Amino acid sequence: MQFWSKTLTAWIMGAFLLGSAAELSAQCKTWINSPDQEAAEEAHVLYRQFLKEKKYDEAFPYWQRAYELAPAADGQRSFHFIDGKTLYMHKFQNETDPAKKKEYADIILRLYKEYVECYPKEAALALGLQAYDMFYYLRSPYSELLPVLQQAIEKGGMNTSYTVFQPYASVVVDFFQKGKMTKEEAREVYLKLNEIADYNIANNKQYSSYYQQSKEGMNVIFSKIEYDIFDCDYFKKKLEPEYRADPDNWDLIKEIYNRL
Repeated sequence: MQFWSKTLTAWIMGAFLLGSAAELSAQCKTWINSPDQEAAEEAHVLYRQFLKEKKYDEAFPYWQRAYELAPAADGQRSFHFIDGKTLYMHKFQNETDPAKKKEYADIILRLYKEYVECYPKEAALALGLQAYDMFYYLRSPYSELLPVLQQAIEKGGMNTSYTVFQPYASVVVDFFQKGKMTKEEAREVYLKLNEIADYNIANNKQYSSYYQQSKEGMNVIFSKIEYDIFDCDYFKKKLEPEYRADPDNWDLIKEIYNRL
């Protein structure tokens, strides 16, 4: 009996894995060596042209055709996922019916999921964009946004996009104030995001100013809980450079005294 139980369990697990692999293969299908390659490429070219001209309604049916035939395009370009997101975001922003808006939001999140699965090398970029869209446009619940932010940091490391800074800070402040996050957890995120920001301000010539601006905005948000998650030693180290740069500024001295 035990043998058959183990055999059945193994069979079920195998069937599940095969089903998952088949599903992934289908959503990551390309037009390479496909009998529909010509039709997929034609639809791709047509929708891309309309999209460049911001003719979203005209682009949509051609994108839909290209996506249905080859979700992952040629396997080298993630256009069908990110462009699909753009087209559905246009629908989302112009829709007034709550049910339709939710439908479009769900499709946008599904496209991001497929983007990450089919182009794992672009996962950090995709997750950063997803977090940005969830925070600023879709207004997703913070409980759904937090895992995406965590994955973006995990995948991106020091190359994490600056677009996650302010959304992540907002989630941390909200969760900490509601008792859903400990001071240790909040402090860890604060330090990690500032570390990423400082690294890119110093080393990322192309986007240094963007990281600087985003860091400043992020820390304005964090200032709401900064004194709750750090001790005096932290603030002494933080404020000492300000004092040494202008030791005779009594207004600054008074401010530092009050803050400590």
